[in-house]
Amino acid sequence: MADWSRLHHAHGTAEDVPALLASVGPEAQHRWWDDLWSRLWCQGTVSSASYATLPALAPAGASVVGDRSTDAPPLTLAGAIGDQPYGYEDLLVTHAAAIVVLIEEALRDP
Repeated sequence: MADWSRLHHAHGTAEDVPALLASVGPEAQHRWWDDLWSRLWCQGTVSSASYATLPALAPAGASVVGDRSTDAPPLTLAGAIGDQPYGYEDLLVTHAAAIVVLIEEALRDP
């Protein structure tokens, strides 16, 4: 489990991220997804908290029902995070298992 008080996102410390992750639903329209996006992938920039959310986004991605290409906010956010370098290659290694689960979910037939 991440020490969120030591991590940062676009708006400051990441201590609010666990509550946001616990509040989101799998629906793309769920209001908390906007809050997560603005903190974890702000204008194409990621932060230390962004990669730390990947293990939580993996099971959320598995709960998506419907078209994964348009209705999968956990998978879309995870893909956006993974597509932006943060400067610490070890973060990809640290979260490799979550990344594999996210890729499998993205490719799974609904």
